[in-house]
Amino acid sequence: MEPPSQGPLTAPEVDPGQREVLAEGPRRGPWQGGTPVTHPEGDLSITVHCLSQSNLTDLTVTFDGGEFGVPCSNLHQTTVTNVWEATSAGQLSLTVTTEETVRWYISAQVAQS
Repeated sequence: MEPPSQGPLTAPEVDPGQREVLAEGPRRGPWQGGTPVTHPEGDLSITVHCLSQSNLTDLTVTFDGGEFGVPCSNLHQTTVTNVWEATSAGQLSLTVTTEETVRWYISAQVAQS
């Protein structure tokens, strides 16, 4: 029996009233981040789109203010957005931890004032 076909994996869109300060992908597996980016003061949102090529697989995003997990489906694209209100201006650095079977995109956006 063949496994079910997977839907497409797409990049997160920039939301109205937001400015994208970091975008990465498509990538597969873990990522240690690149050069930290500067972000202005304002509400910060981090969106992940992911798709596993095996079973349900966890993906963890680590950043300067903490971390969050995303359960990546093997049937359809999983989308998770986390928002932190009124963050101070500063540097943002992200790390993604997951299995090689997971493809993903990530976008960090700040509310425009």
